[in-house]
Amino acid sequence: MAKTLYRTWPLLAEHIKGRKPNDYLITNYKTNYTFRGHGKAPRFELDPSAPVVQWYARYREGSPFAVDDWDAFADPDEMTYWGYNVRQDDAEGHVDQVLDQWEREKLDGELGAEWLAWSRDFLGPLRYPYHGLQMMYAYLMQLAPASAISNCCAFAAADNLRVVERVAYRLKMLDVAHPEMEFGRGDQERWEDAPAFQPLREAIERGLATYDWGEAFAATALVVKPLLDELVFVHFAALARAHGDHPLHDLLRSLYVDSARSRRWTASLGRFAIDRNPSNGGLLQGHLARWSPLAWSGIEGLRPAFDADLAPDFRLVSSRIRDEYQRFLADSNLPAAREGGERLP
Repeated sequence: MAKTLYRTWPLLAEHIKGRKPNDYLITNYKTNYTFRGHGKAPRFELDPSAPVVQWYARYREGSPFAVDDWDAFADPDEMTYWGYNVRQDDAEGHVDQVLDQWEREKLDGELGAEWLAWSRDFLGPLRYPYHGLQMMYAYLMQLAPASAISNCCAFAAADNLRVVERVAYRLKMLDVAHPEMEFGRGDQERWEDAPAFQPLREAIERGLATYDWGEAFAATALVVKPLLDELVFVHFAALARAHGDHPLHDLLRSLYVDSARSRRWTASLGRFAIDRNPSNGGLLQGHLARWSPLAWSGIEGLRPAFDADLAPDFRLVSSRIRDEYQRFLADSNLPAAREGGERLP
């Protein structure tokens, strides 16, 4: 068995040292196509001076966010493509049942006018930041220095695509029940022009233009996504429940399960990077000092969403988000985030 394994997966055989490989190891260990063999430099069967090779050499191999062996990292959930699809199929089945029953009983007709206006103004534009996060994770997937990290980012990108698709579906349900509200129309204009969304838009668009893999990881996975997810999947969900929009509540809470899984591997990667190279702690804290004020501004900008009837005081919401976020950073071996500090130029 060991001899056959060595012939089939020589790098894996070297890594597991005679242990029986599981599906996770087979599909996640050193499968990054940008490397060949044991080499540490990017290889694309191209001349070393080719722009794509130079890009990887500058923003991945040249990143100060480095350890001796990124391939030693493993996803704590050991997620595989098969396992991801099985889990998501189960989650989608539950959400589909809730939405189908709601549609059959035509319960959207019972929602109040204020909540319908809230859904148009705040739910609709959310497709844009989550599409931005999908693209940010897709970039990390391409640039990550180990296949296990790339696969985590790929699943995170798919999670964010799920948000976009499910929000769009919920908006269509509301549009069928209340065509006079024009759900789904004008969302781009709200995203680009409404004052409540401009700080968040700045954070997303600056994140999309962040090239260094370490800073992109920090901005995306350590700052923007966990803060936005906490606001939307916990506190927007609570607002939906308070206003009788039970399918939106259940939908957002289902998406929070994906967010929790994403935070687990992100915190694990943070701990791994700092354990392997203690200087990464200061480096990541520097990225947090630059990105946290911008992300917190994005959260603060959405304060008007809590002017709705039955909404809690936004100061309480902000405090709870801050507490949960600090627990996440502590799990990543990082100090608490600051709302103030250095701003991006």
